[in-house]
Amino acid sequence: MHRQQQILPLIGVNSLEDEISLWELAEAFWKDKWIIVIITAVSVLITYLTTMINTPAYVATSTVSVDYSEAEHEVTRKLNSFATFAKSDAAFQRVIDKLELDRQEYSIQSMRSNIRVEIVRNTNLIQLTYKGNHPEMVANIANQLAYELGAHIETAERKQEIVELQRQMKEIENQISIATTELEESSKLLDETPQYLVTRQSLVDEPNLQSAIAKALGGRDVGALQLETVIVNPVHTLLQERIAENTLALNRLTREREKIRDEIVYHNRRIMELERQFEPEVFSSSNPQEILSRLNMIDVSQASVPAAPEGNNFMLRMAISFIIGLLVSLPVVLIRRFWKVQSSSQLATEKKSSS
Repeated sequence: MHRQQQILPLIGVNSLEDEISLWELAEAFWKDKWIIVIITAVSVLITYLTTMINTPAYVATSTVSVDYSEAEHEVTRKLNSFATFAKSDAAFQRVIDKLELDRQEYSIQSMRSNIRVEIVRNTNLIQLTYKGNHPEMVANIANQLAYELGAHIETAERKQEIVELQRQMKEIENQISIATTELEESSKLLDETPQYLVTRQSLVDEPNLQSAIAKALGGRDVGALQLETVIVNPVHTLLQERIAENTLALNRLTREREKIRDEIVYHNRRIMELERQFEPEVFSSSNPQEILSRLNMIDVSQASVPAAPEGNNFMLRMAISFIIGLLVSLPVVLIRRFWKVQSSSQLATEKKSSS
């Protein structure tokens, strides 16, 4: 009972017989409408000033796509590694140098805090989202960082290819060395080996042939005569064939070595090209930059210049601040009414006691 009597004065009711009505609430709010107006206006004003004073934040998102045909876990491992590089000091330093950014405004730490790197689930996409105060610079940084990431991916692939080519080059050079040694040895043996072999045979050893020749010569003694036969040396022929085979093998290995050497030069030249200075016209909404790798296709989809700041809904902010002002002011009016009625009740009680 006592508790009810304490609550009722909140709306101007002094006895249990009085009933609480919406009209009495409205009347209480109307009497203190200036409080509601002031608090609501202050809330809206604060939101307006904050919106005007705060520097707007623009967001630009670029995407790097890598066409891998490897196992899923291997692709995930590589994408995580590449995403880590996108937030490394080396990547940000290259962006700062190539875009010639103000190092006071764009430090590595500040850029890292404004970048979000995300691997899109179940895809080979890496999204780079950069947030800043200047729309064109935000887009340039997002695009340059995406280019650096794409260049890093291709450079890593090409360096891996160079290592494999160098391994093949070493094997071929060993084979060339062996083939050259065999060729030199065969050539030396060929020089020392006669091309023809001469055999001599006495007619005494061939009685039938001796008899035939003697009869042809009218019965003369031909026993002292010798037959001389010239034949091709088979060893000489074998050495010639070996030299021809070694020469063909050496020429083939030399061509393979030159081909591998040209590929290494090409990969190194391509890596140097990826180090070139950033050219803004390379990135445009109608000209996606494709970095072609020998093994994979790396596609850099650049960000466009953001047209409006992130979350820039002025009217929505004003409406929310207006509602907050009302929600704060109404309880203030009720509390003020409560204390006013409470004070009046105490004053009346004191006068009654004194009389």
